[in-house]
Amino acid sequence: MKAIIVSARKICAFLAILVLFSTAPYLYGISEPSHKERFEPLYIPGPVALATSPTNQGDAIPVTQRIMNYWFSSGIKSYSLTISSCTKSNVLQYLNEEFTPPDDKLIYWNNIGHGDKYGLYFYDGKMYYYEFENKSGVTNSIIFINSCYSFENPLKNSMISNHPDVYIGATTALPQYTSENACGNFWKYYIKDGMSPSQALEQAMEDYGLEGYFGLYEEN
Repeated sequence: MKAIIVSARKICAFLAILVLFSTAPYLYGISEPSHKERFEPLYIPGPVALATSPTNQGDAIPVTQRIMNYWFSSGIKSYSLTISSCTKSNVLQYLNEEFTPPDDKLIYWNNIGHGDKYGLYFYDGKMYYYEFENKSGVTNSIIFINSCYSFENPLKNSMISNHPDVYIGATTALPQYTSENACGNFWKYYIKDGMSPSQALEQAMEDYGLEGYFGLYEEN
């Protein structure tokens, strides 16, 4: 019986300590942080970069990741849509400036994939040149489309009708591996080395013997 009484006293003492610790913040005027304070990060609006690649051929995916690393290192919020997530509707959310909240601004868009002068291929099909018109999300941005004949009309005219600061596309059919890596080098020279877009493109093409494979349009 004595042992039972001692055990009961120990249990009561233990419970009293638990109550004391649980009420201490309130006794000393320390309030429990709210759910919002604990779990919702502070949102800071700013520039956004988008890397798209509906194919894993060549070095498309590793170069896409390399490009994103350059963007991340410069403090830019960066997003990628690759393989099955690179659908027309997902890409259009960025090109139409459908951000939530709406204070972000797309400043860079890089695409590595198949295409021709009439449009670009995404995971769920082709998006034709006229579907790239009236896209406010790419206004004042830098666009690099690493797809065959993407610097030819009518696709080129549709892209530049949105008034990007810079539009880069292919003037001809592109070889795998070297073209993707030239694209990656462009962003390295522009983001990390501080070259102008035209200087960065010239150097990137020279790196892989692709002089003349890409064209550059710059908004005046």
